[in-house]
Amino acid sequence: MKNVLFLLYTILYFKSDIPAKCSTEFFACYGVMLGFFLLSILILLYFLYRLIQENHKLKAHQKEQDILQDYVKKMEDFYEEFRVFRHDYKNILSTLTYYIETEDIPQLKVYFEKKILPYGETLSAGKYVLGKLHLIKIPVIKSILFSKLAAALNKGISPTVELTEPLTDIFMDELKLSRILGILMDNAIESSLQTFEKIIAIAIVLTEESILFSFTNSTLPIGVPVSKLYEKGYTTKENHDGLGLYTVKKISDSLNNVSYIAQYDGMFHQILEITKGQQI
Repeated sequence: MKNVLFLLYTILYFKSDIPAKCSTEFFACYGVMLGFFLLSILILLYFLYRLIQENHKLKAHQKEQDILQDYVKKMEDFYEEFRVFRHDYKNILSTLTYYIETEDIPQLKVYFEKKILPYGETLSAGKYVLGKLHLIKIPVIKSILFSKLAAALNKGISPTVELTEPLTDIFMDELKLSRILGILMDNAIESSLQTFEKIIAIAIVLTEESILFSFTNSTLPIGVPVSKLYEKGYTTKENHDGLGLYTVKKISDSLNNVSYIAQYDGMFHQILEITKGQQI
């Protein structure tokens, strides 16, 4: 554009030295040249528009690929949890077979009361908890919660899930929300495993204005202000990079319809709120 303006300026500058009798021919030539440059600009703008469109398509395609890869990763994690369950199931059968073959009825009774009954209760609780996810109609979000809840159940945690209405829209990028939920669930699982209670409670509440994701878990005493946990690189756990809650806070702060707060009162509480109708 700068080159075009410079050329037009040059033409107008030299026009002042052209005799009056040549002005008609000059303006005819000038008009042709101006029309040519305007046409060239229109053509350039058209190709620029097409280039922007193709760029948007490529970005959308890349986003779909990222979501698909993330979904596949969650399914792989769930499959791994299922393999562990299958391994435990085989061990239970092998032990039962041993007690039956040796006719050790007293030990069989002890094993049944201490191992089989609690395991059965966990499976029943797991079926109930995972069944609640049928109300989530967004595959990526259902996948991440399903895999993390299955991991918690496999580690001996009995999480609770409260969701009474179908979740059909989240009003934010699915991949970003998936990352946040994955981090919050991983932290809740790791923290609760360090406690005797092993409590994880999740609630998804839909109001007229927003969607609330609430996470509560038991944890060891936190000796620093909660805001300290948001700092990049800060962690209270061994072999961790301290990027979990920093990433959650960074993503939520970058979106004008998303907020994240956390507090500690003996239990660790986290709430992610997404305002409806302002998808960014």
